Amino acid sequence: MPLVQIIPVEANKLKLRGTLKTPVYITQARANAMGVGLVFEADLKTNKHTSHWILQGVAMMLNTD
Repeated sequence: MPLVQIIPVEANKLKLRGTLKTPVYITQARANAMGVGLVFEADLKTNKHTSHWILQGVAMMLNTD
């Protein structure tokens, strides 16, 4: 995944057609020692059906431990 620029936008102004809600975790373990892991959900553009990516277990990580 290339570098991603995160731009906050009001929820009612989003156009989410053709996107996948991808979870973004801190580490590859998907949780740290305190049990916290999910940071936010990124809306990534896709041409495939969302079930394709869900079955693949797609997620993004902030650290590459």
